[in-house]
Amino acid sequence: MVADRIAVLEDALRTSEFTPEAENIQAAIDGYRNGDIRYSTQYTLIWNGQIVDRADTYADFTADRSARLDRYLEAYGAHWLWWESPLEVHPNNAPRQSRCCTLDRNVAYHGLGQYYIQQVFWKRADWVRRLPPGILATLPLDMAANFLTSEDGRVYCQSEGPKLVYTSLLDSGATFPSLCPADFHDLGIDANNYAAQTIEILETANGTVQARTYEMFVSPVQQSTLESLVDENDAVWPYHAKYLGGLCPVTTVGNETTEPDPNGFIPNQRLSGLLPFLACYVTSTPTRNCLFLGEDRNDVMGGHKTPGHRRWDISMPSTQPLHYETWRTYGHPKIRFSHRDGMIINQDRDDVRHASTTTAWPGYPMETVIQHNPRVECDESEARRQAEAFA
Repeated sequence: MVADRIAVLEDALRTSEFTPEAENIQAAIDGYRNGDIRYSTQYTLIWNGQIVDRADTYADFTADRSARLDRYLEAYGAHWLWWESPLEVHPNNAPRQSRCCTLDRNVAYHGLGQYYIQQVFWKRADWVRRLPPGILATLPLDMAANFLTSEDGRVYCQSEGPKLVYTSLLDSGATFPSLCPADFHDLGIDANNYAAQTIEILETANGTVQARTYEMFVSPVQQSTLESLVDENDAVWPYHAKYLGGLCPVTTVGNETTEPDPNGFIPNQRLSGLLPFLACYVTSTPTRNCLFLGEDRNDVMGGHKTPGHRRWDISMPSTQPLHYETWRTYGHPKIRFSHRDGMIINQDRDDVRHASTTTAWPGYPMETVIQHNPRVECDESEARRQAEAFA
């Protein structure tokens, strides 16, 4: 495994077009060769051509990313982040880029069409890079105007860049979202001036592929309006960022092209990855021909969205979904679940929005009541900090 990883990194080093990225790749190669990076279950973090840290999970070095990079800047100088994924992983947990089909009977002649989703992507250089203090004085004024500085002089690396929406195949068989090289260019990420965060080996239906991977912010959006799935004026978690999703590794589709084929079709090999399933509530009902994704369960449930007693068969006629205008007449439901013959009841509260109550053994001496209210449960100061960081 170590030898295979070194071979992958040597190939990445040969194709690297950006000096800081090449320095980090060389440090990873040296780390494997001298034993500083071992066959283990940990991530290895590299900064400025040096191994600087280790982490047990991806979340461990993402939750405190801004403070962490500030420490690396102070200790090791300005540079970019690179990470080496654990080599000791079960084969079933290895990153994948495999397609899985879902039903969309509205669009396919054979009755087994696929779902596509629109996701917004935007680069967040401040989460993977630190510039040296005082660098703005060396830049032309028009370039320096794109950067901000904090009171202590730290340069905010996130120069203005576009937030672009791409259509991807909704696919739980792919671990990470994927974009084609032209997409990265349009997002302001070019191989000659922007460093990748790692090289991932992806299992596909046609074997393994090597993919440069960049950490970006990714969020599903509404198909029709391209707006966030979170209502800014009525968010379930009011002190958190007003979108679903967040920082996520995004891989490249190496053989993707945006040019039409001889028949005039533009192929789309982008895959959504698992993020929509992790960040959203999702419901699917036989014969409804549509999936519902939302911030809360009330967004995706109801007699109109998840009707009961439905059955699908290829020979049965398709039942079309109600028109969107009809959905509005229903509105969001008040949900009540009754389990074990009413011994456990979970229901939405009538007096507080986006809050619910779970009652166990109602009416008995051992009755237990648990309140669920995101406006109370979240740490407001920490949530506000995260919201500002992810804005």
